[in-house]
Amino acid sequence: MIPKKNTRPTVPQAEAKLVASLETLRRTFEEVPREYEYFLHPGKHLFFTFLKGIVSGLGVIAAVAIVIPIMLAMMHGIEWVPLIGDFVTRIADRVEQSQRP
Repeated sequence: MIPKKNTRPTVPQAEAKLVASLETLRRTFEEVPREYEYFLHPGKHLFFTFLKGIVSGLGVIAAVAIVIPIMLAMMHGIEWVPLIGDFVTRIADRVEQSQRP
């Protein structure tokens, strides 16, 4: 009968395997792409999403503040169309009245 070999690793071998496994795990986490960063830091992702929403909202407000006066100024010159001209004239008059102190 052949005696069984001790297949159980010794303590230094087990420590070496554990250190190697931890090193592999560390390298794997360092190689995680940026796309998965929001899984690792959800608070940071939520904060930047919140800021993106605020900036988008301010951009819309600025665009509306610029586009509407330009459109009203262009429409103010459309007095030759009977139906639209009267309507646009009334809107322009109300806007001008509201801007006066």
